[in-house]
Amino acid sequence: MSIKTPFGAFDAIGTLATAATGTIAIQELGDNQNHTTVIDIASLNLITTTNASLGCGKLLYTFPAGDIVITQATIALGIVGTAALNIADTPDVGLGTVIASGAVALLNGTGTFEDILTGQTWSAACNSVVQQGTAASVFGILTAAAHTVYLNIADAWAGVDAGMLATGKIVIEWKHMSS
Repeated sequence: MSIKTPFGAFDAIGTLATAATGTIAIQELGDNQNHTTVIDIASLNLITTTNASLGCGKLLYTFPAGDIVITQATIALGIVGTAALNIADTPDVGLGTVIASGAVALLNGTGTFEDILTGQTWSAACNSVVQQGTAASVFGILTAAAHTVYLNIADAWAGVDAGMLATGKIVIEWKHMSS
């Protein structure tokens, strides 16, 4: 395995997802084995809520093929609705290899909804205040496993909203173990 300078090209990097609504930008740092992926998010529509429990997510990134080891993941996001119906809600927000779905108020019912970053309760509510969550535990993704990164959210929503929006930054430190 060769080590590239910070200005060299990576042999294998992931791919940025195309946001359906909102803007996502990516910056890749590191060398051929040690990577830091920085994902900047501007007003990404995460979920259209109901007045019941519902989980959803958005694909942000896909790791390259091969064995991946995630050593740290950090989120710093503000979440706000397009209406004021859910401003007092405190949703569960995390990163997973599978998109959250179904009538769930928490992400921990299905481990893959939050296997990269355990769901964080947004205690300051959905009022655009940026909150941060981090996971320093090591998580391995084998070659045959899902290599996707979803920003997931779940809550027992207070009301119908056309779009809960996320703005902020996600940083994932990872190692590409395949040459």
